[in-house]
Amino acid sequence: MKVPLGVFTCLTGVSGSGKSTLAHDVLYLNALVEKGAVCEEEPARVKSIKGWEHLDEVVMVDQSPIVRAPLLPFMPEFLKKYAPSSQKRRRPARAA
Repeated sequence: MKVPLGVFTCLTGVSGSGKSTLAHDVLYLNALVEKGAVCEEEPARVKSIKGWEHLDEVVMVDQSPIVRAPLLPFMPEFLKKYAPSSQKRRRPARAA
């Protein structure tokens, strides 16, 4: 399988198909080990993964509620730009 770098990549599939296992156990944990980090969890065994040299850092973004996660430096600006305003919420949706 090939996962492109430098673009937004999304894993999709039905419930129980292994999306989280692929993202966390295979890609994320193996990337941490490759980058020299010490992992408490054992990465999934794989024959090989190529392209680590193109990654500067590895960050796991999961589905944890944002209020429990530390506020990232870009979040206030992101929320200001993309969070719906009260004016938008009051307007009824119309068919395009």
